[in-house]
Amino acid sequence: DNAKDAMSPFVNQAMNAYRKLLDYVKIEAQNARLFAKEIERKISRIQEEILIKSRKIKEAKKFKLSTIREEGQIEDLQKQIVNLNNKKNEINLHGVQTTTSPGYYPRIYNINYLRTNEGHYHWMNVVGQAIGSRKAREALHKIILQNVDNFNAKRFDQFLDDVGTRSSQARLLEVEDELLIPFLDWNVEAVIRDHVRRMGIDIELTKKFGSIQKEDLIKGVTSQSAQKDLIALRDILRGTFGKPDDPFSHLSQSVAIAKRWSLLTQLGNIVTSSMSDMGRQIMTEGINHFVGSGLRAFISGQRNVIAKMNRQMLREAGEGWENVLAVRANAFADTGSDFGRMGKFENMFQKLESPFFFASGINWWNTAMKEWASLTISQRMFKAINKDWKKLSVGDKDKLLRRGIDGPMQGRMQLMYKKYSTTVDGYTFPNIGNWTDDTAAITFLNALSEDVSRTIVTPGAGDLALWTREHTGSMIAQFKSFAQASTQRVLISGLQERDKFFWQGAVMMTTLGMVVNEIKRYQYGIDRERTWGQVLWEGVERAGLVAILADFNHISETVTNNRISMDALMGGNPQNFGPRRYMGEFGGPSGGLAYDLYNITSNGLSGNFSNSFWRSLRRTIPGQNLPWAIPFGQ
Repeated sequence: DNAKDAMSPFVNQAMNAYRKLLDYVKIEAQNARLFAKEIERKISRIQEEILIKSRKIKEAKKFKLSTIREEGQIEDLQKQIVNLNNKKNEINLHGVQTTTSPGYYPRIYNINYLRTNEGHYHWMNVVGQAIGSRKAREALHKIILQNVDNFNAKRFDQFLDDVGTRSSQARLLEVEDELLIPFLDWNVEAVIRDHVRRMGIDIELTKKFGSIQKEDLIKGVTSQSAQKDLIALRDILRGTFGKPDDPFSHLSQSVAIAKRWSLLTQLGNIVTSSMSDMGRQIMTEGINHFVGSGLRAFISGQRNVIAKMNRQMLREAGEGWENVLAVRANAFADTGSDFGRMGKFENMFQKLESPFFFASGINWWNTAMKEWASLTISQRMFKAINKDWKKLSVGDKDKLLRRGIDGPMQGRMQLMYKKYSTTVDGYTFPNIGNWTDDTAAITFLNALSEDVSRTIVTPGAGDLALWTREHTGSMIAQFKSFAQASTQRVLISGLQERDKFFWQGAVMMTTLGMVVNEIKRYQYGIDRERTWGQVLWEGVERAGLVAILADFNHISETVTNNRISMDALMGGNPQNFGPRRYMGEFGGPSGGLAYDLYNITSNGLSGNFSNSFWRSLRRTIPGQNLPWAIPFGQ
């Protein structure tokens, strides 16, 4: 830090930590030979093309025909092979994202600046002088539309063509980083997080399948629907599935803004809605483990030490960073991750999300729930791992086997526990960082992570219907990721297992759901009378036990005016729902927002400032349903 002020030591410390992280990603990419296989395949295809053209030339010479054009084409193809081999050697030597900067800072461009007239002229003046005006203009166009670093481009084969033919994008890599400084995004935390996420996925795909495209695996599947699912899963993991071709079009920006606006106006009271999470441990672990491990920690004299060791273990498993990464909160929000591809207004709303999550308390709640679940689950795992495999109960054995822990692996973990574990007031922690059996350590951490995310439901890559990940579909199905994930992780799995724990947890979650419903009735001043059947059903629904089926029930309730629904079955009366209810059901949260904006405009222009106008106005204000703000809105 050249400023050399009181903040310099902290800045330098952060820079050194980021540099270590980037170096680690670079080394992992080199070891996995990231993208090397794609380059080699591209070279192989070009060589086949050369072979075909050589045969044509040989045949043409027999009849004394001109071969000048084909010979020129072969010469160009041979130059492409040389360029591709140079790029492969450069990657092997310097890493995947080679730049001229000694700091190895990823090139993520500030798209909002580049799209302005000032940014455009600035770019042409600086970069145009380095690589030529035409190539600078072409490179700028690709950056604005794709806005992904070249080695992670969605159309990777097109990038290889660029490298082979020395096009504008390939030439851009040779521009000095110092010249590009005005055009890069310097939100370091966001840039590094985005870079590591995308590169990490590509590295793991390459390690597992030999390439990021998984071509061998996909070709080996005969079913077209299965191939489609594999390709979709790959693109979901890489963050490219369902992305619009032009993220800055009016339609794309309207959808993105509507989703983020809906988040800020409708998820403020989410902690209250999530209270039923406390019953999930009983459903997955049983009442005995919940009380004996989960609750007992609160009255232990060593509870602070226990909490600290449990937190460290959970973070090693990758599930203990909700306060920093907001993984579950972002999954609830369903706004997607389009870092660097946001317009000015979307970016403004996105910057409000972190303070909004903080104000709502959702990150603290998710952290507490996951740490609590981790303590209960890890102690159950310890007890099961340290028993004789043959004497394990069917339930304990099934739980271990579902997470990849068979008899031999259990024995390996036993040895590590005996050698490295620490016991505090009856709680045993594995001290994974000291284990010498890396495979056992990774298997244990993966098992803990999967059980925690299943207990405190956190939607994963394969939990959501593909259409709900499309740009427009994600707007209609916003806030439905939890219900979709719960369908598999709570409802179906619980019914299939036929475990008494499921019914114990269901009773507890329903009770908590009824408490949640009464809190919300009090907050919003709802005082209509209900039958006991309605009270019970509302508790079941609030608990999330019926998962996505609750949404189908809402649709039936809406279109039949509550004549065919669970509420009607429990004694509810027919109702006439207004247009906002219909728009919300079929257009998602953004549909309800659109109606409120229409209602505000039409009533405001006509001077009709009725209760309907004020209700709509309140619902469009970010943060209006934060618990402490609800009384003011009412």
